Amino acid sequence: MTEVVLNYAKVKAVATGNPLIKRKMELEIEVQRLQILEAQYTADRYSMENAVLKHIPAKLAKLAEGIKGAEADINRRDAHGGDFSMTLGKHQFSERKDAGEMLLKALASNQYAGKVIGYYRGFEIVPMERKNLLDAPVVALKGALTHRIELSDSDVGSIARIENHLERLERYRDDDKAESGELQRRLEATKLQLGRPFEQEQELQNTLSELAKINTQLDIDRGPTTARCWTIPRGVSRNTMMSSASTTRNPRMRTSQRCDVSSDSFQKG
Repeated sequence: MTEVVLNYAKVKAVATGNPLIKRKMELEIEVQRLQILEAQYTADRYSMENAVLKHIPAKLAKLAEGIKGAEADINRRDAHGGDFSMTLGKHQFSERKDAGEMLLKALASNQYAGKVIGYYRGFEIVPMERKNLLDAPVVALKGALTHRIELSDSDVGSIARIENHLERLERYRDDDKAESGELQRRLEATKLQLGRPFEQEQELQNTLSELAKINTQLDIDRGPTTARCWTIPRGVSRNTMMSSASTTRNPRMRTSQRCDVSSDSFQKG
């Protein structure tokens, strides 16, 4: 008990060894523990509601869009198969080395960032801006989706990275499908969690009820004690002083001051 002023009832209970004080302190600790659990339950519930109503549906929608786009780009790629052919500007290349060399030069100039400079297997080729010359060159292939591909310093190696990325479209689609399925299962599980009440609710209410009864018995809700004091002439008993409706003080008479402290003098807080 920190920063708490003991009122008369507490002082009396401690002085007389009242077991209610010990029980009261035990209950207060238990209430605090249960209220912490309740606060965590409320915070978790708020987080789950956001997940169910906003975050998970938004992710599912984005994944569905990605899966649909991947399917379209797989069809686009397959519709433009056959021998290697890449168009850059007004030039069409059938050799990977020549196409890679021209592509790297275009990216190095940084003049065509964000612009369509050619086509490969039905996809638009768009160089990405290089903010730092030390950064690796990046190209975007735009179909139903935008595929960002980091190239190498090698002409043939850069073309190989573009080809490999397009060949992995099925894998990217399947990864999105797996993630979507996992999110769907998580959504259903979270909905079930939302239907569960706070498990310690009854325990908390019972503890609060018992604490309230003990507080009533101890008059814990009353304010701090007040003292009633009298100036009692020496030689006059306290009972005589209390029984007198009024007392005329003799200024020559030696006096002493006494105070009466009792629960009757409490004022309601």
